[in-house]
Amino acid sequence: MVVHLTAKAGLPVVVDWPMMKDQRGGFGPVMRLLGEQDAVERCLGCLSPLVTAGLVIKLSGTEPVPADATFTYGYRRSRKADKGSPSHLRRLERRALARGEPSQDISCDWIQARYAVPMQSRTSGQNFHLFIKRVPAASLTEGNPCSYGLGVLIPRFDGRGA
Repeated sequence: MVVHLTAKAGLPVVVDWPMMKDQRGGFGPVMRLLGEQDAVERCLGCLSPLVTAGLVIKLSGTEPVPADATFTYGYRRSRKADKGSPSHLRRLERRALARGEPSQDISCDWIQARYAVPMQSRTSGQNFHLFIKRVPAASLTEGNPCSYGLGVLIPRFDGRGA
């Protein structure tokens, strides 16, 4: 949410989870913010109440990306929600009824998305999940990150936990 608000203010920030694990919810204990110093500091300023409360720990200050950093991956927003979940099946049933079709007994294997961040819309107040997937660098192009800090190449800092 903080990254999104900072991007909306014209200060894009990129998000990285350098210790991401290959399991559901496995973002890891570290989240790295990458961007211009004023953009990163704005995000950190928004997070200061969480730091004060001890819910978030700031590991270090802002540093420039090392010149020898490599770019091997990035993150994209995955538009695929959990298919076959109970809420997905209820939505399919509601849509069928709205079209005047008879309710069908629908069942399928539940393919769960691995990485999801719970969010809440500031405009509508509705809750939603932002589904994220890690992708190889070859599938990304250079450019600006989306408003959630995704969609660009992430620098890998060898020997620094990435």
